[in-house]
Amino acid sequence: MQIAHLLLAVALLLAIALAIYLLYRYRIAAARAERAEQISGQILAIAQEGYLHLDPDHRILEANDLACHLLQESREALLNRSIFAFFSHEALTGLGNLGRPETSVEIELTLAGNRRLPCRVNHKAIVDPSGRFAGTILMLDNLAARSQQEVYLQRAAAVFDHAAEGVMILNKEGRLELVNPAFTAITGFTSEEVLGRTPQFFRYGHIWADLLSVGHWRGEIINHRKNGESYPEWLSLSAVHAYDGSVQSYIGLFSDVSHLKKSENELKHMAHYDALTDLPNRTLMSIQLNMALERAARRANKLAIFGVDLDGFKTVNDSLGHPAGDLLLQTIATRLKQSLRSEDVVARLGGDEFAMIIENPPSAIHLSHLAEKIIAAVGRPVDLNGSKAQVTASIGIAIYPQDGEDATTLLKAADTAMYASKQSGKNTYRYHDDEMAKAAHQRMALEQGLRLAMEMGQLELSYQPQVDIRTGDVLGVEALVRWNHPELGAVQPSEFISVAEETGLIVPLGEWVLREACEQVQEWVRQELFMGTVSVNVAGRQIERSDYYGTVKRVLEETGINPKRLVLEIKESILLRNAKQALAELGHLRTLGVSIVIDDFGVGYSSLAYLKYLSAQGIKIDQRFVLGLPGDKNDAAITRAIIAMARSLDFALTAEGVETEAQKDFLEKEGCTQAQGFLYSKPIPAEAFGNWLQGRRRQAGQNRAGGDPLAGERRELEGSDDLADVPPQDSNQPSSGWWH
Repeated sequence: MQIAHLLLAVALLLAIALAIYLLYRYRIAAARAERAEQISGQILAIAQEGYLHLDPDHRILEANDLACHLLQESREALLNRSIFAFFSHEALTGLGNLGRPETSVEIELTLAGNRRLPCRVNHKAIVDPSGRFAGTILMLDNLAARSQQEVYLQRAAAVFDHAAEGVMILNKEGRLELVNPAFTAITGFTSEEVLGRTPQFFRYGHIWADLLSVGHWRGEIINHRKNGESYPEWLSLSAVHAYDGSVQSYIGLFSDVSHLKKSENELKHMAHYDALTDLPNRTLMSIQLNMALERAARRANKLAIFGVDLDGFKTVNDSLGHPAGDLLLQTIATRLKQSLRSEDVVARLGGDEFAMIIENPPSAIHLSHLAEKIIAAVGRPVDLNGSKAQVTASIGIAIYPQDGEDATTLLKAADTAMYASKQSGKNTYRYHDDEMAKAAHQRMALEQGLRLAMEMGQLELSYQPQVDIRTGDVLGVEALVRWNHPELGAVQPSEFISVAEETGLIVPLGEWVLREACEQVQEWVRQELFMGTVSVNVAGRQIERSDYYGTVKRVLEETGINPKRLVLEIKESILLRNAKQALAELGHLRTLGVSIVIDDFGVGYSSLAYLKYLSAQGIKIDQRFVLGLPGDKNDAAITRAIIAMARSLDFALTAEGVETEAQKDFLEKEGCTQAQGFLYSKPIPAEAFGNWLQGRRRQAGQNRAGGDPLAGERRELEGSDDLADVPPQDSNQPSSGWWH
């Protein structure tokens, strides 16, 4: 009995132990299952495919986040929903029996809004231990995303292969792992020759240091091709980091910027060099001059500036054309460079103006010899494609430091000296001094004052009669401009007319003189005080740089004067300077009905060559020949020749500057019929001249009867208060022309 109880107790203990053991094993299995489920869930959460678990009736039991995203439904909306809600009829056919053990097909899922999503579906049937169908596992792979990724990769590969820039992939040690075709095209190295090697640019230590510290570097370097040729390269390097932030590799992009550097250098050259002569231009010359002045100041050396202007260039340019003018400038530029030392500088400032920088000249004698050498070089004839031409040089010299200590002052001083050399007859040189600077300042003040005078009405015209030597009749008048400055008083025409010609003010000034003279004579004609002609001087620049024909035509129309009353006086020197243009313009002007007279005749050296072709009606004997009459044999001979020639060519003839009875008698005896000068009258302001004309008309009969045709008029003028403001005239000054 006791044994039975003992066995029962033992059995009970064994049962309890077994139960405890089984419970323990169950809990371990449950924990393992739970852990497995957690791991499975995590795997499904990060899976790159959509996951669906279907029951035997193909209803959704479980879905991961990516499947919800692909189907565009929430998890709650998907659970217990038939998978066939997302398959089209065609897709069902392609999918076949979901109960098959395993298959993979590409189908289109139908989403909300009838949107389609191409997918690859991998499915596997689930069977229970007894072999019965228990459900299906579906894995959805988005083919659209994969297709986009493939397109992206294809494009990236195309960019890599066809990029104009070189592309390099380097490992984290800086060795080349991959290069594109452009790398080979630029450097000449093939991929087989460089893979595993360190690029040349890492010899610049700062590049690798920047990559390690900041992860990128960008800049311009000098690299070398396989053939040893160096070239400028623009390089960009960047580090590629892994997910943990560590450097995985480096990407390098580079391009050959040789063509850009060439273009940049060409632009710099264009900005600093004259396109025609390839000499430094004004900008570069200023830079070079400032640098030379710094050296001269530091070393206590002298420095000279030459201002060079070509005499006669415009004549060549106008007569032979701009191509010939360009060739002339190029030839002169070469000669100037050859005249200097290698360390000296010659620049073209513009037009026919050049400048030179002579550093540390040995002596003033050296500068004089150099100026003479330049003048001789420039003066040699130039062959312009078959046409011979010759110009000369006017040079101004300024020296540092006595003529200035900065670039602007020195250039201005050289220009002033150059202007003085032109005034001295051209084809020479002059040094700058204080008197030149003073004269230049006065000239500038005169120019500014003249502009103001034209605006403020400070200019007026005076008139000098032109008379018949035999009868004393007034045949015409010459209009002469005068400037009465409110502070300086009467400014001599010889002072301001040249300034007007050089600055171009002569064009508006000449038009004003023409209009004023025509209006005044037309008024005298209306008053029946005057029935003769009015002579107006024409400056060279009016013909060369303006539409003078249009100006004359417009003034004739606006003033209403008879064109036959207008005489245009053009200096012989203008014809000699620009014969072709001047002759053409004179012929054009003659069509208006005006008369043309050649002023200062006899001064030019080739007058007879042009008289044959001139559309002129008269000439004026220059007063320099009249001055010595009748005693000077040379003046008498020249005057006789001019008179004889004029008569044979049927030109009207007027003698200028007649001041004595002896001069008048000689001219009358030789056959000159007209004259003007102080013997008859000084230039008279318009109002006084009008009064003189009225007095002449009253006393015309009495004067003719008395034997001295102009005695009464002369006495009337000498006693007239209207002459009180007439500026005194030097009898040695010319008596015709605006500036007389």
